[in-house]
Amino acid sequence: MTLVTIHARLANTAVLFVVIMALWSFWKFLKKQKLDPNFSGALVVAEILILAQSALGAVVAVTGHFANLDRPSMHILYGIVSALTIPAVYIFTKADERYQVMLVYGASLIFLAFIVWRLMVTGT
Repeated sequence: MTLVTIHARLANTAVLFVVIMALWSFWKFLKKQKLDPNFSGALVVAEILILAQSALGAVVAVTGHFANLDRPSMHILYGIVSALTIPAVYIFTKADERYQVMLVYGASLIFLAFIVWRLMVTGT
């Protein structure tokens, strides 16, 4: 299995995981449940997944496969935005634990899923 294939499959995993996280976030909002350690831990896992995807993407780029992209600058931009989304929301909400924050996380995770999907589209 090549690095490019692993990078592509990790992107699929990231999209699926982030969509599941978004649905969980909306569910918690509807149930008026606060941000809890389980959800926070899953956010950390999502961020690690995105960072691993970014690191692998950097390795793929350095090994010369970056030339195969249609729009490499957009791929880099989307990669940076995807890596910064979860930490930005955490800073924006100031680690607030009220249930309304779950709506913010849900919306940002949908945004993140879209960005990762766009990364996959610009990578072809």
